[in-house]
Amino acid sequence: MTPDEAIDAVYLWVDGAAIAGRPATLAPHRDRDNGELRYSLRSLFAHAPWVRRVFLVTNGQRPAWLVQSHPRLRVVSHADLFLDEACLPTFNSNAIELQLHRIPGLSRRFLYCNDDVFFGGPVVPELFQHPDGVPWPLLDGIEVPRNHDAGLVHDRAYAYSQRVAAPGWEPPPIPSLPPHCPQLYDREVLAEIERALPAEHARTSAQRIRSPDDLVMRILHGRHVLAGRTEPRTVLRESSNEYCFVQIRNSTFDAARRLLRILRLRPRLFCINDDVDKAFGPRLLLRTLPVLLEHMFPTPSPFEADL
Repeated sequence: MTPDEAIDAVYLWVDGAAIAGRPATLAPHRDRDNGELRYSLRSLFAHAPWVRRVFLVTNGQRPAWLVQSHPRLRVVSHADLFLDEACLPTFNSNAIELQLHRIPGLSRRFLYCNDDVFFGGPVVPELFQHPDGVPWPLLDGIEVPRNHDAGLVHDRAYAYSQRVAAPGWEPPPIPSLPPHCPQLYDREVLAEIERALPAEHARTSAQRIRSPDDLVMRILHGRHVLAGRTEPRTVLRESSNEYCFVQIRNSTFDAARRLLRILRLRPRLFCINDDVDKAFGPRLLLRTLPVLLEHMFPTPSPFEADL
């Protein structure tokens, strides 16, 4: 692998309001579409023009505004990636992420993005990789949860993925959590993880919603590529010009304050995470989100059709 190889981007996207058979126990914010994908793609084209192609992974849906025939875009269905069709439909992002190395035509190294992450300023490939081309995970300095037996489901899955091992695959724990931002992954590493942990991989793939014993890609991949490396870690300082994370929850004032901070700082990488249940104030704030993003990213990407 060389540092000048092409790099693609992979997005996961879903519109939960239009999914048949959606589990009643799944929280609304897990797959709610607030229109973020349009603006995340705008930010990608504005600030990471070196990305070769974009692969949009969906359950078969696509946004009405998407130019699916664009030569730099590939829309990939979950059915194209899962080896066992009995695992579908799935509502578990951990399960979907474990299949990404099977995307046909995907570059070996690829940027993985959720639709709620954005590029607020210019980025270069060197931010995400070593000079030798190996992915270099960005970290946020927050300790990885240790308790697999209690706590939030995703924290328990982090703890499980931090310690899972198998003969011939026992990389050390990662020093801290990767932040909610674009990260560079190596599809050959993901394939190796599947070979090393076949039972755990198959179990996660079959779990339709997030579970405490899920394998989590960003933890496993980080453990693998950081093993044996002694270089200083790249730690993104939260609420800085480098990185901001906004979780819109029940505190409307706090979320609004953080959104205004993004407008002021224009951080190079940021995430606006929807964690809203039923509270009126935060739901109203979500309705204003496209206005803020339109202000930050007014130039349409080539993937947008005129409707």
